[in-house]
Amino acid sequence: MSVWGIAERIDGKIYREWQEENGVAVWQFQCNIIPLRENIDKLDCDEIISWQGVSQPKINLYFLEREKGWSTDIVQYGKTEETYIEFLFAKNELEEISYRLDLRTLTKYELTQIIEYVQSIEAYFLLKIEFIHRN
Repeated sequence: MSVWGIAERIDGKIYREWQEENGVAVWQFQCNIIPLRENIDKLDCDEIISWQGVSQPKINLYFLEREKGWSTDIVQYGKTEETYIEFLFAKNELEEISYRLDLRTLTKYELTQIIEYVQSIEAYFLLKIEFIHRN
């Protein structure tokens, strides 16, 4: 399965329909980066996307420029209106990593770097409890 699988079915709906219902533009692809865990099938959604209690990954991304997040609890790389990765913290501990790809401006280099980053921190892409991992 590929990050580019925009027409992939999600809970019986086409991704494009899901985007419209959730306020994400047709040219945007948004999901989470989650840690590799044992027994992930026994966790609820909040536990699956949480980085609390697991090894904290490096967050210095050289392929996207650091930007000011919409909250002081967020470390953001990339522009909000383009491709970006957000690291959400609670009490100085990483709680969640999310990202959005803007298919209008996304370069092959950026996509490759995001995939390599996710691999380097031993994580997965998560979209609506469907795992996407490049082996």
